[in-house]
Amino acid sequence: MRYILRDFSEQLKNQSFLFTNCDVAKGNFLPHILEEEASTVFNTCDNPARKNIITCKDIHLSKFLAEVGGLSFDLKLSSTFEDLPFYIPVFGRELTGLSDLSNEFPVIATSLVNILDGITLKAGAFHEKSKITFRRSISRQSFGNKKVILFNTGPDTLIESVWHKRDKFKLFDEISKLGFYAIG
Repeated sequence: MRYILRDFSEQLKNQSFLFTNCDVAKGNFLPHILEEEASTVFNTCDNPARKNIITCKDIHLSKFLAEVGGLSFDLKLSSTFEDLPFYIPVFGRELTGLSDLSNEFPVIATSLVNILDGITLKAGAFHEKSKITFRRSISRQSFGNKKVILFNTGPDTLIESVWHKRDKFKLFDEISKLGFYAIG
């Protein structure tokens, strides 16, 4: 459903017929999303399956925007932390080298993939089992009672699948039980 249009410089430019149906084209999300960005919409904004995407037509859009604090990226956090050290060591699943840490590093970190069971790496890609669980063996004691930051980083497939199933396995409740100092 595209047609080709020539702009004033005589370069070919693809234009979508669908953009007029997008709420972005109506200016509903100004100033955060410009109306011109709707011209790049090549898939329908309707997504009844709600799988791994939020669109302007989503029935729960207002709930999502309330959860993330709107479309602006200048959201201020409600909590404050003391200044973090310049260097924060990041540990993997095995927590190797942790016993060698001196008190020089009062804050350490780990990533999302290290606290989950049910995610496997096969043939160079992450695969999720039907049930994703949290490694209960990880706690502040595992990290020598240091302040631990959880970085929600990793391969897109991991992050997207965990985010998509966040309600199913109570992502936020489970993370809060692990006692992290901060999550980023």
